[in-house]
Amino acid sequence: MLTWKSVILLFLMLAQFKSFSQSIDLGLLMGGSNYSGDLTYTARDVLRQTKLAIGLHFRYDFSNMISFKLQGMRLAVAADDKISTQDWQQWRNLNFKSTIYNLDLLGQINLMGFFYPDPKRFNVYLTGGLSFFHFNPKGNYLGTWYDLQPLGTEGQGIPGYKAPYNLNSLALTMGLGVRYFLTSNISVGLEYLTRQTKTDYLDDVSGDYVDVDLLTKYNGPIAAALGNKINAPGGSQKANPLDRDWFQTLGIVVNYHFGAEFKGKGIRFTKRGVNCPKF
Repeated sequence: MLTWKSVILLFLMLAQFKSFSQSIDLGLLMGGSNYSGDLTYTARDVLRQTKLAIGLHFRYDFSNMISFKLQGMRLAVAADDKISTQDWQQWRNLNFKSTIYNLDLLGQINLMGFFYPDPKRFNVYLTGGLSFFHFNPKGNYLGTWYDLQPLGTEGQGIPGYKAPYNLNSLALTMGLGVRYFLTSNISVGLEYLTRQTKTDYLDDVSGDYVDVDLLTKYNGPIAAALGNKINAPGGSQKANPLDRDWFQTLGIVVNYHFGAEFKGKGIRFTKRGVNCPKF
């Protein structure tokens, strides 16, 4: 049975396999981000609503095979029922946007390290770990964007309904990337990450409609206007509460590698790949 202890032990064993001098790099990412959830019915809907993502990372290469990365990102996600090709979704007419502040804790397996004892200019890697993020969905009503969580658009805070959801959450993160060394110190890459979150409220939409009169009485007219735009009967289905929300990023990464140069022994490229000096 796979446990966290066994995963950590495997990670440490791999870190010693085909080991070379450890290195550190700092990287800058710029690319796109998007959301998958109750307001995106197809992959087309997801891609059409891609927004800007930027990030910084610190990476430590334990060996030619194993790396650890700490990455901070600021990204945007959004969705609007109006762009859907589904009639029922256009009729529902929900929308949201949110800025996400995200921290990734990732392990990385460099696939070229399985086949070559020395680092190569080009590498393909798999990555995975945990993400911690803060989000704050906003909805548009008559041209003004309102914070949705305090409004309780699905009855949060009303007696007999759920408490307001947390704006901080976790995600299980998976992805892959490529990295190519232009020089001993500079590499460029492309990285895709997808995150399965632990919340279904990234878009402020999860369960059933709440009656307009009830929402108006307890949470106010704006909550009613944004939470039940079609005056649907209370208890009728609005979204699927069983599916958690996802968000993805795809970006170009530029990395600067430290370590060897500070020792006065630069990393050199040869026909075999990159020669890393002993510290």
